[in-house]
Amino acid sequence: KPLIPLSDRRYSLYRAIYTFMITNYNRGISQAGTAQDFSITPQYLGRLLREACGKTFRQILSDLR
Repeated sequence: KPLIPLSDRRYSLYRAIYTFMITNYNRGISQAGTAQDFSITPQYLGRLLREACGKTFRQILSDLR
């Protein structure tokens, strides 16, 4: 459950990104590349992750490894 309430659309985007990260963490993914894959800015991606789970992109990758 997100740390702060997210709209259904934003929560769906977060889940898609998180699933992508789980699937591809060992392929050298980056915040900029992941944002590009989802047609959003790296800044928006970072803010979405922090609001949803309280962690940065890099922290999530470290947890997955």
